[in-house]
Amino acid sequence: MSPRSQSLVSFMIGSPQAFIENARTLRDLWSGSYLISWLTAKAMEPILVGRNSHPDWRFTSPFVNPQTNELLKAATGNPSSHKDARLPSIPNKFSAIVDSEDADGIAKECVKAAQEAWEQLANDVKLTLDSKIFDPQVGWDTNWDAQLRSYFEFVCVVKPLVANFQLHWNSQWDQLGQLMDMTRSVRHVPPYQPQGDSFPPKCSLLGTFEQMGPAGLKDSRDFWQSAQTKSYNGTRLQATDRLCAISLVKRFVWPCSLSKTLKIETTALRYSDTATIAAGHWLKKAGIKPDDYFRNGGWSGHWLHWKQIDQEPDEAPCPKELFDRIRNAKRRYGAPPTYLAILNLDGDNMGKLFLDKSLDEALDLTRRATSFGSQVLRIVEDDAIRGELIYCGGDDILAVLPTDSVFQCADQLTQAFDEQIQNPDASLSGSATIVHYKEDLRYALNVGRTSERVAKQIDRSGNRSKKKRALAIAICRRSGDHSLATLSSICVPDFVQLVDWFRDGGSDRWVYKIYEESNTLATVGQDAFACEMRRLAGRSEFKSKEKKAEFLVTLSGTWERYRDDMASTGRKWSELDSMLNFVGLLKSASFLARGKE
Repeated sequence: MSPRSQSLVSFMIGSPQAFIENARTLRDLWSGSYLISWLTAKAMEPILVGRNSHPDWRFTSPFVNPQTNELLKAATGNPSSHKDARLPSIPNKFSAIVDSEDADGIAKECVKAAQEAWEQLANDVKLTLDSKIFDPQVGWDTNWDAQLRSYFEFVCVVKPLVANFQLHWNSQWDQLGQLMDMTRSVRHVPPYQPQGDSFPPKCSLLGTFEQMGPAGLKDSRDFWQSAQTKSYNGTRLQATDRLCAISLVKRFVWPCSLSKTLKIETTALRYSDTATIAAGHWLKKAGIKPDDYFRNGGWSGHWLHWKQIDQEPDEAPCPKELFDRIRNAKRRYGAPPTYLAILNLDGDNMGKLFLDKSLDEALDLTRRATSFGSQVLRIVEDDAIRGELIYCGGDDILAVLPTDSVFQCADQLTQAFDEQIQNPDASLSGSATIVHYKEDLRYALNVGRTSERVAKQIDRSGNRSKKKRALAIAICRRSGDHSLATLSSICVPDFVQLVDWFRDGGSDRWVYKIYEESNTLATVGQDAFACEMRRLAGRSEFKSKEKKAEFLVTLSGTWERYRDDMASTGRKWSELDSMLNFVGLLKSASFLARGKE
């Protein structure tokens, strides 16, 4: 009997980034990430069912184990209370090897499963909103179905495999990618056309769709103001929310549908607000536990910065006992931090790691990358870090953290990635974006993604090395004075040492002096630049001569290591770029130490 021919089936949800990152709160950000993972997991179900009678069917990317992946178990009807079931951990695409005679049917079933899952979630939300939040007599959902049908792009392609494809895996994989690109370039997307002669204003999050509710401005305003007085299982609309169907599903899908499917109480999922994350270590020092207040009436990180118990008329007043505790903690420890960090990390040139690999070698590398995700949650949410993980799809990580632990977290994740992948060319690069807790989250995420791309370009030689290990530090001050600087991860400990020095009381006035002179200094060469930097730093105030000598040694060593790394093979930075970038790092370290303008 001749061997059965097999094919690759590859599924993708197109362009998920806009869906995820159009978010006003961290809860919205999580919800968008989780929905993508959930829909991808639902699309995997036809293949999982087929494996019952075809045990040689297998996923090639990502590595998923239906017995241990808690999200996949929940999506396929076996939910548990494990916290990993609430972690977005499956990317927006997958591929699998199936029998060729079943491939076309399986591809259609994968797309159908994702579409039906999206429709079911949206219907659950709509039924709840219709009875708990909105007045069903208003006819608020006119464009609901049209928006939902036109939003997601579910694509699944089939690539027949050649004989001995296990030995020629790289060429088969490349051809699959080309086929997916061609299919997406010509695929018809149903156009969205709002119904009626007059249309409501645009959604305040997704500006491409109209908000739900009546079209008239006064009627629309009254409609949303009425809805903002209501909530469902702890989820509500904010004062500025004017949302379309897509954004409403993101906001309410957890209490209206997913918590029931996963059999988890709605209160089990809680993301801190940005003010709380920014003050994570301050709260620990003060002995204030937000979870205690959340379980007993509610919590808002904004209370940390209020001067009066009822400062904001649109928000609940701060309980007097808590307000007094916050005030006493401020007297003892100073004001709570107002800036937080958004950490974006991604594997460098991961596609190149699969070159010239057999199928077994490629599967082993995929397994290592996917399994790395199980370590990420432990590192990010460790008590010493006090961050919150938004998404982890193997080598793609998004987390929010206090500024004083973001670099420690990045360092630990980088080391864990190296140990897990065990490939000399593998590394993580990304960005740490420092923003005020009141900053628009959509803007902050865009800065983070842009900065991540800058980090990926750290190598400037024609023969770029694969191991970038770069981190871009973006500082977004409330004053509008923004900065961006890049360094290798091996120089991060030196950068943290500078931050600690300024935090311990070291004067930073010389930093702004050298910043003012940087364009001139950068033209005189690196030796003159180093001498002038030491001279200006040496004129600053120090607690003692010993401290001064210690700091000047630290400063010189930090500059020399940074200069040498940026000029090394692969990096090839010019003297001018290295000097200007280092001044930016000094300015960033000074700002992080102060934590304010």
